[in-house]
Amino acid sequence: MNMSDKRRIILILFYFLSPVIYIIYFTILTSTYGISLPRIATNILGLAPYIWFTYEFILMARPRFLDQTFGMYNILRFHVRMAIISTLMAFCHAMIHFFIISKFKFSSWEVRTGILAFFFLLILMLLSGFFMIETISTKVKAYRNFRDHCVKKFNYSQSLKIHNITLIATTFLLIHLLFSSSGKEPFLQTIFLIHYLAGFFFWFFHRIIRPRVIKRHPYKITDVIQTNGSIWTLRFSPERGEILSYKPGQYGYLSINSEELEKELHPFTFISNPLQKEYLSVSIKNAGDYTSKIGNVKVGDVVYVDGPYGIFNHLGKKGEQLVFIAGGIGITPFLSMLRYIKETDKSRKICLIWGVCTQEDMIFDKELEEFRKELPNFSMVPILSDDDSWTGECGFIDNKMLNKYAPCSDHNPKKQSKDYLVCGPKLMMDLVLGTLKKMGVSKSHIFYENFIF
Repeated sequence: MNMSDKRRIILILFYFLSPVIYIIYFTILTSTYGISLPRIATNILGLAPYIWFTYEFILMARPRFLDQTFGMYNILRFHVRMAIISTLMAFCHAMIHFFIISKFKFSSWEVRTGILAFFFLLILMLLSGFFMIETISTKVKAYRNFRDHCVKKFNYSQSLKIHNITLIATTFLLIHLLFSSSGKEPFLQTIFLIHYLAGFFFWFFHRIIRPRVIKRHPYKITDVIQTNGSIWTLRFSPERGEILSYKPGQYGYLSINSEELEKELHPFTFISNPLQKEYLSVSIKNAGDYTSKIGNVKVGDVVYVDGPYGIFNHLGKKGEQLVFIAGGIGITPFLSMLRYIKETDKSRKICLIWGVCTQEDMIFDKELEEFRKELPNFSMVPILSDDDSWTGECGFIDNKMLNKYAPCSDHNPKKQSKDYLVCGPKLMMDLVLGTLKKMGVSKSHIFYENFIF
């Protein structure tokens, strides 16, 4: 077990066990009222959600130590799930307290603030589900059309502000706890306030301090290149000093100060070589309202960069061969890795399997051909799904293709000699990851990071 695994276990245990000590103390304290199953249940269902909601601010703030341990996609997915679980627990707490313990009494501030807290949490869940999360209900055409119409009224930055409701709800939760009969005990009041202030600090840092820090290190666009019909490549250099330090395969949140674009942060993978310190470069596909306007960006426009983020890279992989599996624009992190490997480890054995629709989608194909010449153990297998003029491999990155070009070296995980790195659209990744599993590739030799957020 390496240090990263140990850190991951410690953080998970801390997250889930930290409410326990307070629940035990709270239960002992309320024993003066007589310990009963409903009261124990309300203690658990009330205290744990409050503690976890204060942690939500930490998850939303994109702290680097969490990103480097779990990956941002996993953090955001966990954030959504725990928000739902905590809200459901708070609802159960309210129902038990309302129907069994307080007997329909609304006169106390404890009950009133608790109701207000749950009201704001419910609004948060409904708005987040409507604007920010793709649900099964979006398959209903009438609902999907209504949702799309409403979403157009809110840009990406505005939709993220929905999360500020969490601060209001958590504030009411704090007041609710402080007004509770046993919450007036000094030790518990201190604990409640510490968690609230810790959460507020991360919220304040993420919303207020970080944007100002980012703006102290502006970049300027030096090149705007139309790589193909739907992909643009931007190159930008710092106005002063060096570029940020990053690893191949990492990404940053970019805010492009252009007349054509909303001033909001979006994540894009760096395709440039981390070893050169003059500029950063990204390739962006026209795939949405924001990215459809990237081609209107001009040389001289200012870019603000928050990063780096991501744990997807080849560094530390000890297999005899690296297998890069890319789908479409998912080639971008591998471009950075290959440019880095070209200068640091030319003898590394690498197989790139790249699935695209047509030959036009094969961006940087000339540079990739140069890699074939300069890296003696590098091979590339383009697989095209919709190009009748293509004479190479056709179809998709499926079981047939993977077994042909990158078969599992051994069914014994300890003897497997290949490391598989996968990046691409969700459908493609689901197919490839499922295929690798069926081929017998061990989880310890499969690496991927979702960029769907």
